[in-house]
Amino acid sequence: MCPFFHYTWLSSSLFLLSGISLGALGAGGSLIALPVFVHVLGLPMDLAVPATAGTMAIASLSGAWDSWRKGKLDIPVAIRFGVPGLILSFAGSFLTPRIPGDVLTGLFIGLLTIAGVRLFLPEAPLSRTPNLRSWRLPLAGGATGFLTGLLAIGGGFLSTPALILEAGLTASAAAPISLLSMAANSSASLVGHVLQGNFRWTLVLPALVAVLLGMELGTLIGSRLSHRVLRSVLGVVVLSVGAFTLWTTWLS
Repeated sequence: MCPFFHYTWLSSSLFLLSGISLGALGAGGSLIALPVFVHVLGLPMDLAVPATAGTMAIASLSGAWDSWRKGKLDIPVAIRFGVPGLILSFAGSFLTPRIPGDVLTGLFIGLLTIAGVRLFLPEAPLSRTPNLRSWRLPLAGGATGFLTGLLAIGGGFLSTPALILEAGLTASAAAPISLLSMAANSSASLVGHVLQGNFRWTLVLPALVAVLLGMELGTLIGSRLSHRVLRSVLGVVVLSVGAFTLWTTWLS
């Protein structure tokens, strides 16, 4: 363990994996990062959640900025989807320290299990034209934001399917909006945690370096492997993280 920054070689390797997931699929970063902060670095949930939020906010913003420069980001849809999430993410962040850690851990394991199983299910084909005025679009954005504020997770695995199902967008069009939504929601969550005095920048900086490097690697990997293979590999990783979290929680 470094005396100035909170990291180990194991945590750095796993944060690298988190970034690879984010770069290759646009999802899964926080699902891997949060357990690393809790179970590898030994942080309580009220410190691990803001550390994850800070790391994912900057990493997601980096990805969204790159998509915007390439003209792939639909700003009007991002605003309609993201603003409710921004508000509810800030609200959710104030509940984190008020909910018992065991409850938060149980909720996290449940979401990991759902996300992992979904990765092995066949993706439904896009069967209708985009519906960007659906009232369910901001509702889905708000629910995603609330979970991001509460647990610092739920970005890509919730927002991307929501944009596909509720707005009728293709996966390639939804991914940049999902990244921007993650950046905004994580930032709002982070502000709430900072105001409560739970943020430590010495936790975020080493993790962020590894995640950003992993995103670059993930982009390269994602361009060379099929989406089906990537989803399957990530599904194994996510379910393994869930099983490990459950095991360590049971032992404690």
